[in-house]
Amino acid sequence: AMYLLSQTAYFFSAFESLLPESYTAAEYARRGFFEMCAVAAINLCIFFGAYILEKRGEENRIQGLTKGLLTFLTVFTLVLIITSFSKMYMYIDRFGLTRLRVLTSCFMIMLFLVFVVLLLKLFIGKLPYMKIIIILAALTLCSISYSDIDTQIAKYNTNRYFKEPQKEIDIEAIYNLSEAKIPYLIELCEKGNKTVKKDVSYYLADMIYTYGEYDQNKDIYEFDTGFKFISYNKTRNNAVALIEQIYKKSGQEIFDLMRQNDEYYDYRSLR
Repeated sequence: AMYLLSQTAYFFSAFESLLPESYTAAEYARRGFFEMCAVAAINLCIFFGAYILEKRGEENRIQGLTKGLLTFLTVFTLVLIITSFSKMYMYIDRFGLTRLRVLTSCFMIMLFLVFVVLLLKLFIGKLPYMKIIIILAALTLCSISYSDIDTQIAKYNTNRYFKEPQKEIDIEAIYNLSEAKIPYLIELCEKGNKTVKKDVSYYLADMIYTYGEYDQNKDIYEFDTGFKFISYNKTRNNAVALIEQIYKKSGQEIFDLMRQNDEYYDYRSLR
C-alpha cells in the first residue's frame, strides 16, 4: 500500500493522458506492461502457495487474516492491470493500433478476468475457478484467431486518420499486416494528404513489384488473379486484384511518388 501511494503519479498519470518526465508514450506503455506482468506472476505464485498451504474453514474457504491479505493482494493486482491498460490505451490513442498492441491489450483483459475469478474464489469456496480460467483463456484465443485482427487494425487506423487528421498514422505498421491491409492502403493513397500519399505510394509500389511479374516486351506488370484450388486464399486473391486495379489506374503516379521518397530503391535493377 505504501509503495502504491508513493508511486501514485507514475501509475495513474495515464488516466489524464499525461506522460511522466523523460518518458515517451511507447516507453511508458511497455514498462507498465512488463512491470504488471512481473507483479502479476509473483502475486499468482503467492496466491496459489497460500491457498494450498493455508488451513480451510467451512465450505473450503480461506479464513482470517490470510483471506484479508489475499483479498488485498488480488485487488492491488487488479488496480495495477487497470493502470497498465490505461498506459497502453494512451499509447494507442496517440499512435494507433498494431498487432502487438492488440495482443497485449487482449492479454491484459484476460489477466484481469483471471484475478476477478481468484477474488471470487476467496468468498465462494466451491467455485470451479480453474475450469473458468481455462475457459477464459480458450475464449480469448478463439476470439483473437477468428476476429481477423489485421483487417480491424487497418480499418481502425485508417478511419482514425480521416476523423482525426492531426494525429499520427503509422503507414509502416499497416504495411506489416497481412494482405487484408490492401484496401485501406489504397484508400489512404487516394484520399490522404500529400505526405501520406507519398509514404503509401512507396509501399504500394513494393507490393506491385512483389505480386506482379514484369513483362519486358510490354513494359508492364501482369498479375495472376486466377483461381488455384490448392493454394487459394480469398483475402490474398482480392488483394492481388485490387493491386492490379490501382496499378492500371494510377501506376505511373505511384512510381513517381515513390521515387520522391528518401527510402526509394530501384527494385527493378535489383531484380
